[in-house]
Amino acid sequence: APQVREGWVRLMPSGMPMHAGFGRIDNRCRTPVTIVGASSPSYGEVELHETVADPETGATKMQALEDPIVIEPGETVTLEPGGQHIMLMDLQCAPMAGTELSVQLQFEGGQEQSLRLPVRDYAGAKEEYAPGEEPTAGESPEHADESMESMDHGDMAGMEDSSSEALPMCEEAA
Repeated sequence: APQVREGWVRLMPSGMPMHAGFGRIDNRCRTPVTIVGASSPSYGEVELHETVADPETGATKMQALEDPIVIEPGETVTLEPGGQHIMLMDLQCAPMAGTELSVQLQFEGGQEQSLRLPVRDYAGAKEEYAPGEEPTAGESPEHADESMESMDHGDMAGMEDSSSEALPMCEEAA
């Protein structure tokens, strides 16, 4: 079966009802392996996504993969921020950094592989921010803090119903 190495899940800000999963998948089989989907007991919906740049504006956005991920014999596919990744959506509980999430990869032919992915706090590759929303490097730290705070309150105002308070913390998988 394919082997997943260095798998992990990115912890999103509290209140975000989705997380992204990453890792390297080695195909040690003699035939190509096709990943057709994923699932998780802690999430209502899991999809394979990719990050694509709009050729006209250069802005990046995430979208569901149109095609399954095919890994040729001896090849490695890397799921990483800014590229292809597993999108865990519709959280049933809120994970904490340092815990592990259980995810099943689904392969063509009905095979499944269970993964235990550690949750990490990760701040790189903020592809969901539109250009111009990030504090620029020239601003003073105090100023950056203020703009981050006002951005948080503005963005989160409509999300109270899905805030982390409403979600029970995930029980650590045994």
